[in-house]
Amino acid sequence: MFTPFADDDQIDFSGLAREAQYLKAAGVSGMVVGGSMGEGAGMSPDELAEAVRTVIEAIGANSTSHIQRHADGTSCRGVTARAHCR
Repeated sequence: MFTPFADDDQIDFSGLAREAQYLKAAGVSGMVVGGSMGEGAGMSPDELAEAVRTVIEAIGANSTSHIQRHADGTSCRGVTARAHCR
């Protein structure tokens, strides 16, 4: 899924929630938060965690959809930090 941004370059969390709900309603069974267009590489771990929480809340914590989070970096420590939601 893509990450919508507002005019001030902050994540549009309302738009992200609407996108997640749309994808779930369309039958999509898996979503990668911050990964489709490469925007996850420019997001902080806190921004990615909040985006994941937004998607989970939007589709329901008990949803059967699979949610993955973008994780990359130039070191194992960096990748590990990005891979864990807080």
